Amino acid sequence: MWLGGCGVCAWRGLLQAQAKGARHIEQMSKRRATNTQRSAVVGYDECGAKVRTQRAQRVIVSEVSLIVDLADGRTISAPLAWYPRLLHGTPAERENWRLIGDGEGIHWPDLDEDLSVEGLILGQPWGESSDSLKRWLEARKVRKNRAGNRRSAQSYRTEQSTSRRKRER
Repeated sequence: MWLGGCGVCAWRGLLQAQAKGARHIEQMSKRRATNTQRSAVVGYDECGAKVRTQRAQRVIVSEVSLIVDLADGRTISAPLAWYPRLLHGTPAERENWRLIGDGEGIHWPDLDEDLSVEGLILGQPWGESSDSLKRWLEARKVRKNRAGNRRSAQSYRTEQSTSRRKRER
């Protein structure tokens, strides 16, 4: 019978349950349900004890993987295929990141992407729906076309003004 989130709590819980009987097991089940809800808040494990959250220090995005160095010395690597926005981004967009929440997350402003260090540690791939990704890719394509059209118009104006100056000389 498993009653707690860590070995010590489970052992202690088992001993207490044997000593106090079925009524205590029911109380512990209620407490465990409360602790599980509390564990969703970063900073608590499922036994209700405070834990230090992990923080990122450095981020490297290669063509195939996301590599994050943590403050405690560990390095986490995840396939870039897990994060489609990073996968579709240019190398320059991938390199434009910043740490958020004192290193508890990573933000890519050009790609509108945020990842939590906790999610990386737990091995959670990207959770956005395929419809949302499709909309993002379409909006990205429109922005890229607009930027290209603006550059074309600017190039045209520059060429016109340059040729005008040459004629005036």
